[in-house]
Amino acid sequence: MDNSPASAPPPAESGVSGTQQKGEVIELSADTAPPLEGVLLSTIKNIARKNPKNLGGDSTSLFVNGIIHHLTDEIENLKKQIKEKDELLKTTRDNLISSKIDLTAITEKLKAADQHSRKNQWTGIIGTALLGVAIDLYKSGLNISYLVGLFGAIIVALPLLTSYRNS
Repeated sequence: MDNSPASAPPPAESGVSGTQQKGEVIELSADTAPPLEGVLLSTIKNIARKNPKNLGGDSTSLFVNGIIHHLTDEIENLKKQIKEKDELLKTTRDNLISSKIDLTAITEKLKAADQHSRKNQWTGIIGTALLGVAIDLYKSGLNISYLVGLFGAIIVALPLLTSYRNS
């Protein structure tokens, strides 16, 4: 009988659905008190100093006292590191928000410029076509050519007039 993993059949119910979602981000805070701070820390230090036999003798009480000092210092260092990380996270979040605001403003300006450009293209096409028609009408000797030419010139100049008015 072959017991290798390659010969095993695939599981019918693997427990994987493919719909997993990213979990919630939990921010660490340096504001919570460490477990060996305050009354507990001072109690252990007093026992080690006053009656070391309760902690197993002089050498054991010194060892326990050293461990407590080491853990307390490590906790303080970790609290400082967490505080620095929180400040860095806040700065990074503020920069991200500022960048998103800038991106939104730039996107709106780009949309407006695109719409303005399309208007300029259409007025250029229509106005130039009307001027061409006006020239053909003028060559044919029709008096309406002046009106069509004036209308075509106004349409060609329309983007210039609106940009002058907006500035």
